[in-house]
Amino acid sequence: MWMQPDHRLMVGVGIEVPLQLPARRAEIREAEARSRAAASLRQGTEDALSRELESARARYAEARHVLRLYDHRLLPAARTRVRVAQAAFESGSEDFDTLIDAERGLRGAELGRAEAVAQVWTRHAELLVASGRPLTSPRSAEVSP
Repeated sequence: MWMQPDHRLMVGVGIEVPLQLPARRAEIREAEARSRAAASLRQGTEDALSRELESARARYAEARHVLRLYDHRLLPAARTRVRVAQAAFESGSEDFDTLIDAERGLRGAELGRAEAVAQVWTRHAELLVASGRPLTSPRSAEVSP
């Protein structure tokens, strides 16, 4: 029965003989170096993105601050100047040029506020892009015209 090939038992042993150890070690060192380079590149990219995000946040906060200055200081002061110039013109203590200059100042402040609103929207969009979020509008209370 042992003469029949179907009934013979077979046992095999395999041994890997590392004949090229220096080449394998070099490949391992190369792979480790590539891994460290990729990790370094990833860290550099993360740092750059973090700086860009922080810069976008700062620019957005600055634009909102400028808008608040227009709303709380510049426009009220320009409106007061117009009221004072109008009252002075009506009483005859100031000429018409003073009233016109005050009106021009008010229109300039209103134009500056409109530009500040546009800047807030632009900076908000930049912040959203830097943070990887879809573009949406800032809260309407902060930038209402």
